[in-house]
Amino acid sequence: MNIEAPLHLLALEDALKLAGISPSDTLEERLKKAGVQHFDEPIHEQPKDWLAKNFPPDGGAYPVNVARLMRNLLWQTKERVAAGGNT
Repeated sequence: MNIEAPLHLLALEDALKLAGISPSDTLEERLKKAGVQHFDEPIHEQPKDWLAKNFPPDGGAYPVNVARLMRNLLWQTKERVAAGGNT
C-alpha cells in the first residue's frame, strides 16, 4: 500500500481488489468482472420485469441489483456519447 497516495485513491484500490479487478486486466476483463455489458435497448426505458431479468436482485431490499444497474446505465451513456448519439 502506498502511504503517499491520497485516501480516495487508496479506497478505490481496495474496492477494485475486493471486486477481483486488477490494474493489469484489459478493459473487457474489468467490465465483465464488474457485471457491465452492452445492451442495444435503452436501459432507462425498460419495464420493471426487463430490469429484474437483466439485473437480478443480490439479496438486498431492492427488486434489482442497483449497483450493477447503475454501472450499466453509466456505461451505456458513455457508449452513446462516444458514438455521437443522444443520451
